[in-house]
Formats: sequence, structure tokens, C-alpha cells
Amino acid sequence: MANATELTTTVGTLTERVNNHISVGKWLVVVAGFWLVGLSVTLYHINGTISDLARLQADSTPRVVSELLAHPAATSRTDVADELKAASVILNKAKIGRQRPDTFVVQTVATRLLDDQGEYPDMPEVWRTTGDFINYKFAAYLEDSVKDEIKGAYSLSCKDISSGRAGVVFNQCNLDLEGIATGASSATFYKCVVRYRGGPVRIKEMHFLDCVFDVNLTEVPTTDGKIVMKQLARAQDTSKVNAST
Repeated sequence: MANATELTTTVGTLTERVNNHISVGKWLVVVAGFWLVGLSVTLYHINGTISDLARLQADSTPRVVSELLAHPAATSRTDVADELKAASVILNKAKIGRQRPDTFVVQTVATRLLDDQGEYPDMPEVWRTTGDFINYKFAAYLEDSVKDEIKGAYSLSCKDISSGRAGVVFNQCNLDLEGIATGASSATFYKCVVRYRGGPVRIKEMHFLDCVFDVNLTEVPTTDGKIVMKQLARAQDTSKVNAST
């Protein structure tokens, strides 16, 4: 998770870039991301409604991140890394409420991250930001009826594990994805908290049903980890996601 030092460093870096004539418009978007809640309240008092305010706040995070990741063709590798770091901070600081963010905007972020993965596959910032995006997206779209059960999973190592022809089923488990070394080629995760730190993923087929993710990467993940992360980032229906290595 991003801390105050990271936030200060990121803002300082972006400020320096603005002073060097790097996209003032993009800088304004970043500033808007940090202060949008206060702006939203002001707009509400002027001519908004509660639903409009909720929508504005829900959409603010993906819109700001989307703008940050819209790298011009001539953007240097260093600047791309800085923009990804800023996007990572914003995703980590996002407050998730009852209102779901606009799916089109969220998919735009996914598309831009996938582009960066193809362009800079060896850049740690690409995968760290992808992980932060996965965490944000799956939490943002989690149904209210499932949230309490997911909270219960945080306090349990595992409520239930079963196995059969379809493979292993993990029910309300708090587990490490790369730590699962089962003999089954398929695993189903039902209302689980799934952690991932970049190691090898040994399961060939995975089915995530109403899950949330805790992805935290400091280095480039393994090849099979990259494959799974791409599928999680691309997924549109977060309540039911199939992934394979």
C-alpha cells in the first residue's frame, strides 16, 4: 500500500515534470484526482444531487488513472514509470462506496494497462499498477450482499475446502495464490480473499466467484503470474472470472 512518503515523492516528481513543460493538462488531472472529493461536494451544493455526487466520486478514480495512462507516443520510459507510480498511488488511496464506477471508464484503464504490459513487460511499475487496479476493480464491483461474507473470509484461514472431479473448491478462504500446490489442475475460489506477490502460479485453470484480491508487487511477476494478471485486469464481470495459465 502507498504511504505518505510515496505520495509526497510522487507529487514532487509530477510537479518537477510540469515545471519542465510536461503536459500541464495531465498535471491538472492528477491534482483533480487528489482533491476531487472536495470539488464534488462543492458541485453538489451548487446544482447537484446525491446520486450525481455519488457517481462523480465513483468515476473520479478510473477517470484520473485513465488520463495518466494515456501516454503520448514520444513519452520516455522514465515518464511512463512516473505516470504509473502516480496511478498506483491514486488507486491505493481510492475510497470505494456503494456506487459502482462506470464500466466503460474502468475498461479504458484496463486497455491502457494491457498496452503498457505489451510495451514494457520488464517494467516493475507496470505490474505493480496492474495489481493495484485489480484490487480496486474487484472491490469496487463487489455486491453489497457479498461484502459481509468476504469480511468474514479475512478472519478465516479457510472456512471450507473440498475436492472432486471439478478440482479443488476453496470457500471463504484467505490464501496465497502462488502458495497453492495441489494435485488438481483446476481450482474454484468462492468468496475468497486471494493474495498474490508475484511467484509462480501452479494451477492450470482457476475460477474466481465473488472474490476480492490483495495483489502487491515490487518486482516483475513470473510468466504464469503475468498471464493470470492480464486476465484479471481484462475481466468485465468481476463476479465470475475464469483464468488459466
